[in-house]
Amino acid sequence: MTEIQDKPTNENVFSAAGGTFAPAMEFITDAAQRTVLFLDVMRQRGNAFREHAAKTAPHVLDFQCKVLIDPWKG
Repeated sequence: MTEIQDKPTNENVFSAAGGTFAPAMEFITDAAQRTVLFLDVMRQRGNAFREHAAKTAPHVLDFQCKVLIDPWKG
């Protein structure tokens, strides 16, 4: 018995169109998709960093200190 598929899958399209180049086409498609996803994650991370940097928060360490050495004064 043979099964008939209504929609061709990526493997069927690449193997029918590319033949010997099917693995290369699949690799290029995968690399492009991963690149877009990576850039989207980096954009989201950058936006989150900017939001965090814009917030005014108290310092974590809040104690009195004494300057022992000041490299900017001679």
